[in-house]
Amino acid sequence: MSEGFSFDDESTWHPSDSAEDLASGWFTSKHKADRFKDDEGREIVNILGRFTYHDHIDVVASQKADKEVNKRIIICLTKIRGSNPPDISSHKVNKDNAEHWITRFPEAWKKFMGEKIDITGIPLTEIKGLDAEKIMFLSFDGIRTCEDLATLSDAQCSARGYGYRDFRDKAKELIGEKEEAGRGGDISNLQQQLDELRSQNEDLMRIIQSSQNMPPRTEPEPTAEELELMVEEREPTAEELEPELETTAPKVPLGKVKKK
Repeated sequence: MSEGFSFDDESTWHPSDSAEDLASGWFTSKHKADRFKDDEGREIVNILGRFTYHDHIDVVASQKADKEVNKRIIICLTKIRGSNPPDISSHKVNKDNAEHWITRFPEAWKKFMGEKIDITGIPLTEIKGLDAEKIMFLSFDGIRTCEDLATLSDAQCSARGYGYRDFRDKAKELIGEKEEAGRGGDISNLQQQLDELRSQNEDLMRIIQSSQNMPPRTEPEPTAEELELMVEEREPTAEELEPELETTAPKVPLGKVKKK
């Protein structure tokens, strides 16, 4: 609910209820129960709502004053998109049920309270031949973008008069062109990334080739002192140990070995 708004204080209510508000106040429901998918898998919402004022007879005040006394109340009007004539239902909105109606039609409530509504999608003004009067007419059914118009069936288009099936088909074409342009942008970004990777790969290959063409690394020749130290530190071989074993082992004369 809007900040500062109170059902008990009429001074907090948005006063405007002009013809433009009547046309632009219809918005689709946000409740999941009001949504379904068509044969093409697109999500469709045909339940519309808008908030407005209604002068309601205050019975208690009228009896006390002995004359008719009206009390201004807020109501939520609902209808099915494309119904001809429109079958509109009226629902009194008060602080007890306000949450239900405001969450069901949040954009309609914001519009009713004078807040700006950001419309996302392709504007209807991009459709050639669709003039301001027809756009206003479509807004009575909550149709503000090409995406909204593209969801209409043949019967719903025919209910609005001649030419609306053509406008719907043009809306679908515009949507397709926008989607194709978006895919083209994705491909362009992907090509740019591939070019960057190719450039990095070429730089890496040049570095590898450059390292392979470098002369082999050579160790400097050891000095005489280093050679002498290496000889002293190395382990003796078996041949070098053999003379030492011959000089240290006791010699036993042949023929004097006693038999046991």
